Amino acid sequence: MYTKALNILVILVIFMVITPSYSFCFTFSTKSINNLKTCNSEIQSVMVEVIKYVDISVLECYRNEERQNKLYYDSKTKLKYPKSNHNIYPSGAIDIAPYHTKLPHIRWNNILEWYFYAGYITRVAHEKNYKIRWGGDWNHNYDFYDQTFYDLGHFELTKP
Repeated sequence: MYTKALNILVILVIFMVITPSYSFCFTFSTKSINNLKTCNSEIQSVMVEVIKYVDISVLECYRNEERQNKLYYDSKTKLKYPKSNHNIYPSGAIDIAPYHTKLPHIRWNNILEWYFYAGYITRVAHEKNYKIRWGGDWNHNYDFYDQTFYDLGHFELTKP
């Protein structure tokens, strides 16, 4: 299944490289804007470019101690406070989701879509000379099968 996802991801990213002037002109919701404001300027600039072409919802950026530890105890994250890039203000990490105007707005089980969005966000970050790590390939080796924890909506900047 992941091989098929990768093939579709490559095709869609190639399409976007060929047609960079095409823009759907999506916009962030008020909630997404407020969440995005808690991210650092580099992540903000990537997401402002991304929203021009694909519709996303910004779920979370900065997390305080209580929120981070709750997610840890609920097994939604591997890191306790203050070890996550979400715990820095402004945040060095963001959680997003592909957004649809028709219900359900977020399709958590559409794995192909998550890989497509990850490829697009990674491309935009690369164009801006930012190194970004995605929660579907933590070690940047493009082997999606060697992960022990998948967080497909998570992106964080890494040092070059």
